[in-house]
Amino acid sequence: MALLAGTSPGRRKGVVKWPLLPDEIADLAVQPDDLQAFRSSNDALRSVYDHFVSFICESIGSEISALEFAEFGCNSGYFLFSLLRRGALSAVGLDFTYNQLVFDFFNRKLGTQANFLFSEWDSFAHQPNHNAVPEVDVCLSIAVLCHLADPLHHLTYLCSRARRAVFVWTPSFPTDDLIMGFGQPAGFSNSLAWPLSFDNLVKPSRGLIELCLKESGFGDIHHINPIPTEFDAIDFWNVHTGIIAFRTSNARTVYSGGATTRVIPWDVPIELLAEEIPAAAQRVKRVWRSQPHLVDTIGGYNIVRLGNEWYAVPQGVPADFERDDPASIPGLIQGMTRDEVTQMVTRA
Repeated sequence: MALLAGTSPGRRKGVVKWPLLPDEIADLAVQPDDLQAFRSSNDALRSVYDHFVSFICESIGSEISALEFAEFGCNSGYFLFSLLRRGALSAVGLDFTYNQLVFDFFNRKLGTQANFLFSEWDSFAHQPNHNAVPEVDVCLSIAVLCHLADPLHHLTYLCSRARRAVFVWTPSFPTDDLIMGFGQPAGFSNSLAWPLSFDNLVKPSRGLIELCLKESGFGDIHHINPIPTEFDAIDFWNVHTGIIAFRTSNARTVYSGGATTRVIPWDVPIELLAEEIPAAAQRVKRVWRSQPHLVDTIGGYNIVRLGNEWYAVPQGVPADFERDDPASIPGLIQGMTRDEVTQMVTRA
């Protein structure tokens, strides 16, 4: 498991070079400039990662043998394999790096059955491409939000896939203010077009992360407790937010049936919508026909405006504009303007 832990946040980065590399991961090998320093940093980072796993398990407070886990941006799967070794029922990782062979290798070596799905988060459509996150008990997001131009959408999506809890670890501002920071765009070679090119050091504040979790129905929030680490020199714990949040409600977000468009105002002329957005036109027809606007009462008629149409409805005559064709309503007077309808009423 030591070989899964990742790389140091310092200047020495890479993968520990084995004397005899398995063919499945030979292409991942690099030679650090100082192998011993790398191993030392790798050990320190692994202790932090293992602390994450312990925090997750202890916060859940019960056997994890009945729980399903998923991680978006799983890399080589360190956290998922760790959870399986501690008894998790199942674990699935999703990443834009194709790590199926790596997962196969560690499954054989560790006797686990972690699943891998190739997936990419689409920051333009605010949803995953290729494979969606399956519905599980616990979703993990570890050092992923910082690489996305739309981190709040992504975190909200993960919340919609978690039945019980979400664990998130990300660089952030240590404030309750609702702020967001961005590193320079196009930090990686495989970058997207502006403004999706914000792919590094995207930092939502701690308060913004908490708000996102609460609005997504995860109101029981617990912060990870820091442990000593050689990364203290960069104020490691203070510049990151680590939270496990438990579901407290079935909130209606954009990923769980919440509104994604505003109700179109009743007085918008329907013909302006019908030509360019027919679906919206149909929707507005339902909205404003169910909510007639009574403007005046003249000579035994109710003067009603529906969108850009004007009607005079005889008082006492039932008129359901949602259900009925206006022409079928007895005594109805229709006109293009209020003055036109009023004049027809006075002549009636």
